[in-house]
Amino acid sequence: MARKNKKIIRLKTYRYINIGTVIFAFILLYLIICVALYLSREHIQIYTVSEGQLAAESDYTGIILRDETVYNAEYNGTVYYYMQEGQKTGVGDLVYSIDETGQLSELLAQQSADGNQLSEESLTYLKRMLANFSVSYDPADFSDIYEVKYSIQAALLEYASMDAMAELNQALEELDGQFQLYHAPSSGVVAYYADGFEGMSAEQLTMDSFLEENYEKTYFKAGAMIEAGTPVYKTVNSDQWSVIIPVEEEDLTALEGRETVTVRFRLNQFETEAEYSTFVAADGTTMARLDFDNYMVQFLPERFVEIEVDKNQAEGLKIPLTALTTKDFYRIPVDFLTKGGESSQNGFNVETVGEDGAVTAHFVAATIYDSDEEYYYIDTGLEEIPAGCYLLKPDSSDRFMVGETEPLTGVYNVNSGYAIFRRVDILDQNEDYCIVSDSTPYGLSVYDHIVLDAGAVHEDDIIY
Repeated sequence: MARKNKKIIRLKTYRYINIGTVIFAFILLYLIICVALYLSREHIQIYTVSEGQLAAESDYTGIILRDETVYNAEYNGTVYYYMQEGQKTGVGDLVYSIDETGQLSELLAQQSADGNQLSEESLTYLKRMLANFSVSYDPADFSDIYEVKYSIQAALLEYASMDAMAELNQALEELDGQFQLYHAPSSGVVAYYADGFEGMSAEQLTMDSFLEENYEKTYFKAGAMIEAGTPVYKTVNSDQWSVIIPVEEEDLTALEGRETVTVRFRLNQFETEAEYSTFVAADGTTMARLDFDNYMVQFLPERFVEIEVDKNQAEGLKIPLTALTTKDFYRIPVDFLTKGGESSQNGFNVETVGEDGAVTAHFVAATIYDSDEEYYYIDTGLEEIPAGCYLLKPDSSDRFMVGETEPLTGVYNVNSGYAIFRRVDILDQNEDYCIVSDSTPYGLSVYDHIVLDAGAVHEDDIIY
């Protein structure tokens, strides 16, 4: 039996180029190159100009001064009040009484035992006092808790005695002649504390007056024993009051020329306008006086108050400080500006010396970027007005050599896809932003696009 031929013959194979693979490879290579260029290139951030304003505020601790009169007791005994703190009294109104015998104290104790309660008006005042304290409480000033505690205790005694005595008219008539009644000699808003600032003028203050750790406040409590000649109550005699604050030189400069300022009280976030003036205090310190005509009663229990004062408020185009840059411009005397021929374009007559030595002048239009009383400022990049050339004064033989430069502040505008310098007039600024005029010739307009970081580009750079 013949053997089978098992020899294997390999067929020749051909390699084919897959056009899809080639195209994908080219696309992948292109993407890799684009990503590499993007990552290696410095990125230019663009800022859109918008309208805005800056309001610079400064925080101060001020001292409240009012027209205050303190009244002293004429006899020894237990004092009882008939008016709530903050209530306005008229001439002849009953304000307080002094019980020399103690019989009134027994009647009040009996009335309290019979279930006397505070009136709704008294409770409302106490709730408002606690709410104001809660809003303004600072854990760093823990001692304020004791002050509000004493204020509430004094108010509770005061209101309890007044509400009880309102129901003891018959008993008071029976005690006629055994206790002393005191009526207001003048009108005013009643207050039941004293701190030594009563009757003090603004000029008598010093920087030591603002040290709150040295401040002492004495409360007048209903039902307390009092000695003749000691303070028993006081009145504020006018709605006009002032807040005195010490001001630094920087603040004086920022507020120069202002007659009114906006004041915000941190105690209750209340905001109002105040008349502004300055004076020299007893220790030679310059201080500011903020005068108010209303709202005195709201701050009646306070002597020290935390406030914010708006130093300035400019309106215009708001841009970040990082966008600012400077560029040098030629300074040309204002007398050399002229109009070109029949056109209304501004420009200058540039001196030209011919080959034969003849001197002629030709007009070159130029953009005026800024001006003052003495000079116009033009771009240094004009080929027809290079440094060293001479300008001729119209209708005169005077000549001026171009060369002196001065830097102007501006930004890089990129509306056209490349960086163009645009001058700005800064009206105001803070640590991050400035307000510039929206009416500067060849300046900015709202919604313009500018380079956020001016140091990242140069003029005429193309912005991707």
